[in-house]
Amino acid sequence: MDDLERQRIQRRKLMEVDTERLVDALVEIAVYNRDIADFVDRMVSTNDENKDRVLRKLASFKDRKYAHYGDEAHAFWVELMALLEDVKAASSSPLDGVELIASIFRTDKDILENCDSSDGEIGSFFMDDVTELFIFFGAQCNDKQWLCNIAVELCREDDYCVRRRIAERASEYLPGPLAIMLEDGEMEK
Repeated sequence: MDDLERQRIQRRKLMEVDTERLVDALVEIAVYNRDIADFVDRMVSTNDENKDRVLRKLASFKDRKYAHYGDEAHAFWVELMALLEDVKAASSSPLDGVELIASIFRTDKDILENCDSSDGEIGSFFMDDVTELFIFFGAQCNDKQWLCNIAVELCREDDYCVRRRIAERASEYLPGPLAIMLEDGEMEK
């Protein structure tokens, strides 16, 4: 039996289990696993509570005094990916999403200077995953001039070259003239 088949069978069986029993099991598992505890917190929190959690986590990245190497770096990448799920849960509007994603980009120095990213996971987190979410929220944002200003500010302060794809992919979230100017770097001068 492959994983997909096992998941299908488990899902069918879990649908028959009493809700309270499932809740108790999830709470019990969360006690032993921080990732699951974060998942439960995300599920039961309001947008504002999720936003506060995102901002607390971002602040903690600035305060960390130790580096992540080897397996720790991968575990940290998993933590960062969960942060993106927190952003999705915290965003009640595209503007909220853009602001939170911009806040993540602004921690790139703190994160990259305290982490071994020789395998590329952490750099890829910013260049691919965070950028994708910026584009997702940006494409839904009505105030394109405000959005363009955020993108310009982020691209101007790209000391680690992990934000450049925001400009390279501007046509995916900005209208023609603004996208062309950002993609060509004309707004960075």
